[in-house]
Amino acid sequence: MNHEDYKVLAKVRFERAKELVHEAELLIEDNAYKSANNRAYYAIEKTINGLLALSDVTVKTHKGCILQFNELYVKSKSTPTII
Repeated sequence: MNHEDYKVLAKVRFERAKELVHEAELLIEDNAYKSANNRAYYAIEKTINGLLALSDVTVKTHKGCILQFNELYVKSKSTPTII
């Protein structure tokens, strides 16, 4: 994949994260807190995967997502470049 492909992938992931946040908000209104928490978790995971895609990185697991995010942004104290 080239950098432009990764940018498109990031955009798709960010859009999905927005959808998940909206779903979480609806679930909170229905007092479905466990399900809302699940949707919020996946919104965060999609956002992190979108940020990783902006650095031309893809991962296959949730653990890989966290590990790569920590390596690229937390430990290095760098800021991801947003589209």
